[in-house]
Amino acid sequence: CTSIGGIPGAAPPLIGWAAVSGDLATPAWVLFALMFVWQPAHFWALAIVRKEEYARAGLPMLPVVRGDDVTRKRMLWWNLALLPVSLLPAVFGVAGTLYLATAIVMGAWYFWRTVQFVRAPEVSADQARRLFFLSIFYLFAVFVAVFVDAR
Repeated sequence: CTSIGGIPGAAPPLIGWAAVSGDLATPAWVLFALMFVWQPAHFWALAIVRKEEYARAGLPMLPVVRGDDVTRKRMLWWNLALLPVSLLPAVFGVAGTLYLATAIVMGAWYFWRTVQFVRAPEVSADQARRLFFLSIFYLFAVFVAVFVDAR
């Protein structure tokens, strides 16, 4: 559900771009890709925090059906994929060097915290919660940088 739900979850840049410009140019797709790749690790961190609630409700979130270790490894892979995708706004000229620096710094920080989360011997809801909030801060920072440094 997280992967499929990532499509409508990442649609706001497409919708906003189309509403303003009347088309779906490359920058809209670049921002869509950024949001799409960002979402799995973000939501799985929350799913680890709320795993018991998801299980009681019968919702098949990854930590419930595959366990915390599989979830943490997938979070790491999606976060790794986020690093090059986060560079696309600079590559395609959507944003400039301020954005690029922000994406690199924030991406490295977010990735390193995910590595620490994966390496932890036990899963802690507090660690997962902190990673969830870091993911929100990450997305906020890179989108502010796109806004400030838009071309």
